[in-house]
Amino acid sequence: MTGSQPPITVGDRNNRVLIALDPLTGLPISFTIDGTTWNTGITARLETEGREIEGQPFGLAYAETVDLSEFELVSSPVAHDIDAYEDVRTVETSLAGWTVYWEYRLRDRSPRIEIGWRITPSGENRQGTVRNFHIDVHFTPENPAAWQVEAPASGMRSGITFAELAEPAHVTEPTFSGSGIVVVHDDSQPASLLVWPFSRTELLRAQVQATDGTLTHSIATGLAGRIKFGESLVYGGVELDAFPAGWHEVRQQIKSWYPVVGIASPADTPDWVPNASIFEVQIGSSKFWNGWEYSPYPEMRDLLDDIDRIADLGFDCIQIMPRQPFPSYNVYDYDNISISYGDEDDLKRLVQAAHQRGIKVILDILMHGVIDADIIHRAADRVRNGPYFPRLNEGTDIVADEAFLAYQGYDYLVSWARHIIDFEPHWAAGSPGSHPLVDEHPEWFMRDSSGAIIGVYTKAFDVNNPEWQRYFTTAALNLVTKLDIDGFRFDAPTYNEFPNWSPATEKRASASQLGSVNHFQKLRFDMRQIQPNAVMYTEPSGLLFRQSMDITYNYDEHWLFHAVLRPESALRNNPRGLRHAHDLATWFRDKEAALPAGAITARHIDSHDSFWWPLPGFKWRREQYGLPATRAILAIWSLLGGVYMTFVGGETDIEDDIRRVHRLRRTIAELGSGEANFDAVHAKDDGIFAVARTGEQTTLLLVNLTNAPVTTRIDLDAGLPGISGSVSLHDEWNGEPVAGNNAIGESGFDVTFAPYQPRVITIR
Repeated sequence: MTGSQPPITVGDRNNRVLIALDPLTGLPISFTIDGTTWNTGITARLETEGREIEGQPFGLAYAETVDLSEFELVSSPVAHDIDAYEDVRTVETSLAGWTVYWEYRLRDRSPRIEIGWRITPSGENRQGTVRNFHIDVHFTPENPAAWQVEAPASGMRSGITFAELAEPAHVTEPTFSGSGIVVVHDDSQPASLLVWPFSRTELLRAQVQATDGTLTHSIATGLAGRIKFGESLVYGGVELDAFPAGWHEVRQQIKSWYPVVGIASPADTPDWVPNASIFEVQIGSSKFWNGWEYSPYPEMRDLLDDIDRIADLGFDCIQIMPRQPFPSYNVYDYDNISISYGDEDDLKRLVQAAHQRGIKVILDILMHGVIDADIIHRAADRVRNGPYFPRLNEGTDIVADEAFLAYQGYDYLVSWARHIIDFEPHWAAGSPGSHPLVDEHPEWFMRDSSGAIIGVYTKAFDVNNPEWQRYFTTAALNLVTKLDIDGFRFDAPTYNEFPNWSPATEKRASASQLGSVNHFQKLRFDMRQIQPNAVMYTEPSGLLFRQSMDITYNYDEHWLFHAVLRPESALRNNPRGLRHAHDLATWFRDKEAALPAGAITARHIDSHDSFWWPLPGFKWRREQYGLPATRAILAIWSLLGGVYMTFVGGETDIEDDIRRVHRLRRTIAELGSGEANFDAVHAKDDGIFAVARTGEQTTLLLVNLTNAPVTTRIDLDAGLPGISGSVSLHDEWNGEPVAGNNAIGESGFDVTFAPYQPRVITIR
């Protein structure tokens, strides 16, 4: 606060939630909730004007933008409206030719504060361009050393201290990964503060950093548009709350927050989905650096010939990727099934044969844009003229036993650039010079301000365009009807991470990025009318997609393998990462707590995504970490709960283990449909991953994630189902009783593990 003027205080009608505003800027400087004041303020920065330039190696960037941050309070008293059970306080501020209205929604249930904004040109500024709106939430506690930070599903372990956040750490957001929830807590008081950026309309990015005793949560909202005087960009928002409770108690409240902001998992997920096991397959031949190829099924009939082996492995769903190398992960023509996936007649025969064996079939369907020779040559030229081209040979001299080091350090952007050069001749050869949809429906495509079509490496669809949505829905429903398939995996619906600056969309240019969120909800209704048991499955795993999808991907878990199997190497690159198996269990506990009730994740250790980006020689987890470690992570990722999947080839050398996990998932009720309880079981040795899967009875998943033998004590919560009195402990993974244990003395027992050994212990 500047000067001697007292702060302006606004609140709800009962004065349980109060916000102190700086009298000069009008921005918050503290919050008071249930009588406790939190030294939590907000600063903001409006990024305006500038010009658009090509990003590297893809995307859209800006040059010569103007940053505005000197807010001034325009009016007092503050407007007060009653919206049903919410009090709405609106504060008007000015900012160098702009007016920013700050809207505070105050509730009587958590999260109790929601902050939104309305931005409009003012004064002599008759038109303006917003490139981004940045919000920083600052929290300065009295004793910073006592506070810890939780960001479920982010790339750091639980309980990170302020001292460990001297460098910025990215946290999740509600679209691509996780929820965006960050909780700062001091369990000795106890006290916790929630900061939760939550937008349904823009792809936000967020990070946290602690400097000089202040934790700053920085949010780039992604809001962008070109508007005239009298028009506004409306954005919401950031959720805030505080609790007289520690992290353990607050974590258990998270699921209750989602109804308040309108988030819920689908209520009509087909019965076959929650315990499904998906075998991802590729038809054709993928092309990689220096001519290396991968062709597990050259033609659709080769997959048909392999269906009995797939069934014998225990898979009950086949996911078919787009045909390789063309059209690959691009749109050519949804109606041309033979080009898009493989011979249409053979595909129909495959679906029929699969259904006869109780196996579902789903298609990987693309939606980010069309492929033609023009756009792929432009994308490849950008690579050739960019900073990543000289690096394309990086790592090609790595030998297999050094693979894990190379994999940890590989640069995704180098791999992506290499991928474009690898596939360019194949994509260009199969494509028209310019895709006919560009001429037939020019309004369906993303553009820069000059009118040029833009994209990552395709001509990007504007997935927010209602006519395009109808076109896509019709195409998807036709595939279901024509092929009798059982649903889709929707690839990369947020791949076009840039605004659409076409004249028709520039007023809210950033809205195009998340058009698929509402589209999927409409598509779900339409699909249920023709195939009630069809699955909807997508790549982004954020909250916004979990409300329309039966299953989401687990991109957010890929980094965990190296973190727990090579912790010394991993911690050099990410000091805030996991240190051992116990950290992994805690990470999963917090991730699952921050998901909506009923949310289902498809977990894999190998997928086409994990396979494509590393160089030949360490594409598979077995090449990166060896077979014993691969069996260990297979046990965790397949038996933790949710859908299990793998990419064809990922089963090599672990076929018996694949059969075993499928048998366990289907014969032990609590593994198939039970709950995961991470707090009720604890191994004394931190190298042991431990979780209790519970239903009417209890099964323990215990895995040694070290390369040394371990003997340790397993402590159990006495409240677990079925553990009292005389019980039988049997290791179902290894097919043997747990020696010397027929009772759980003092709520625990001792057990010995070989290096990387899984144990699945039933308690009966």
